Amino acid sequence: MSLEFLPVLYIKASSNYDVGNIIGRTFKGSIKEYLNFSDDVKMYRKFFNDQRGKAIVEQYLKTSEKYQPDIVSEIRGIADGSGESFMDVFMLQIASEIQFYHYEDLFPNNDAPKNQVTKGCTDILLNTAAGRAIGHNDDWSEDVAARVAIVHVTLTKDGFEKESFLSYLYPGYLPGFCFGMNKNLVVTLNSLKPARANPGGVPLLLRTLLGNSSISDCRERMASLPVGCAFGMNVNIAEIGTDKMCSLEIYTHLNLLHVYRVNPHRHQPCVSLPFLN
Repeated sequence: MSLEFLPVLYIKASSNYDVGNIIGRTFKGSIKEYLNFSDDVKMYRKFFNDQRGKAIVEQYLKTSEKYQPDIVSEIRGIADGSGESFMDVFMLQIASEIQFYHYEDLFPNNDAPKNQVTKGCTDILLNTAAGRAIGHNDDWSEDVAARVAIVHVTLTKDGFEKESFLSYLYPGYLPGFCFGMNKNLVVTLNSLKPARANPGGVPLLLRTLLGNSSISDCRERMASLPVGCAFGMNVNIAEIGTDKMCSLEIYTHLNLLHVYRVNPHRHQPCVSLPFLN
């Protein structure tokens, strides 16, 4: 199956649930195909069907409901709109946690799909007086390649604009998983394979970054005090209208956030910031 065009969906909604529901209804066919035929999804279901894996997934959900209730509501919207299981759709949002750490930990001699992603995407950041750019090469499962789209979301609350962003979209996933932008920021993701995960930490962070307005806001969001983030990741961010650009790496087990500033005037070293007391 080859992708001959890239669908673009414009959404105006007054709740996160409605955003998800519109995404689910619009891309119901591709979500159903992906969940039915993806080897990765089969792996997630096998993980969940083991009582040890189920307990881990339920812990991620419990933390998400406590710290990210609006985003969980958006996931429920995707599940309801597409007619698929909420837990299947939720597990897509913690795919990195399961695939890159927990599955191997639970099944040491595992039968993970041969095309399982182990390195993820690649980004190049350019910040000069002549121009600024982030180049993103998107590498994820081959199962999503023919089912991607673009969404442009405007979310209002009480008559005021709460969020407005554009994002690349995988079938069944939240916006923001790979790259997106709003009026203030451009954000891209590189997957990491950290030594540990943190089921008691906050997942779903990439979706929340689309509602932020500065690099400082993103740093605070990624720190996710007081429990920390669920999984290590590398996020590249550029502020629109300023010369600020950086690459952030967060590590769950080290309680550390690395900030590498891409400065247009001089080369700056990595700055390591502890984020938990």
